[in-house]
Amino acid sequence: ENSGLDELSGFGYRKALEFLIKDYLIKNTMDDEQKIKSDRIKSDSLNNCIKRLNDSDLQNVSRISTWIGNDSTHYVLENPDLGLDDLKNYLDVTAQYIAFKLRAQTAKLYIDDHRNNNLTT
Repeated sequence: ENSGLDELSGFGYRKALEFLIKDYLIKNTMDDEQKIKSDRIKSDSLNNCIKRLNDSDLQNVSRISTWIGNDSTHYVLENPDLGLDDLKNYLDVTAQYIAFKLRAQTAKLYIDDHRNNNLTT
């Protein structure tokens, strides 16, 4: 992107989105038994993985990011009114949402542990 290769950066961002969504699903939305079967997530399409997300807002921003990223790999654009800046903005929202959920999970674990320790002391 810094070299002015905007047409190439779109599918690079799209690939980064796929890694982010799949890693998030594998690490944070599956129980231990499902994690053993995480190879299915790794080989599944990004679209199917997005459907597994348990929040419609996250699904929406991820889906539109996918559309824009996919456009960068096709001859005919399906979404000509959306470009690289839109993709980066939606990816940023997706990453911030996931970061928030991870931080909230950490806070919950700490609070639960703190409550348990206070009950036993």
